[in-house]
Amino acid sequence: MNNFQKFETGKSIESFMGHAEGVSFGFNEAGAIMIIFFDNPTPDEIDQFKSGKRFEMRMIVLSGIIMITVKIGDLNWMDSPYTPHSNKDKAVFKDIIDGTGYALTLMLVNGQNGKIEHLRMIGMSEKFSRSFKKIAEDNLSNDFDINTYNLNLNLILSKYQTKDIVKMSTDYFKIS
Repeated sequence: MNNFQKFETGKSIESFMGHAEGVSFGFNEAGAIMIIFFDNPTPDEIDQFKSGKRFEMRMIVLSGIIMITVKIGDLNWMDSPYTPHSNKDKAVFKDIIDGTGYALTLMLVNGQNGKIEHLRMIGMSEKFSRSFKKIAEDNLSNDFDINTYNLNLNLILSKYQTKDIVKMSTDYFKIS
């Protein structure tokens, strides 16, 4: 049975309506998905998500939490915590074939009305994908406690700004 939801530019998703601004990062059999929620994005903000615009993703583990940062076009850096423990079926990280990487679906959503403003498919670099797979599998092999996770996340967010997390990150890939 297929558990995938179909996403189309211009369609509204009921569960996205009224969503706060922010970034959500997840992973499933199809690869990574990053959903960026903006309140009523401007035409210029929407334009920043298009192919041909700069895209950079970075990653670091802080206090056992994988922190993903992303730079899209000329927008400010954004961050999202990630744990493979959040996936209902526990993510299965497919082996990386030489010369390839995981797929990343990048989605811009108007958080007010749930409308998908833009979709973009990005191929993550082989090196970044291999590093992500190792870090995520290592993270998944550790015991998980939601209260400890939330406490550590709050400590990270109170201690570091997004720009600090970006500077500390050693794993990255970019499209110029």
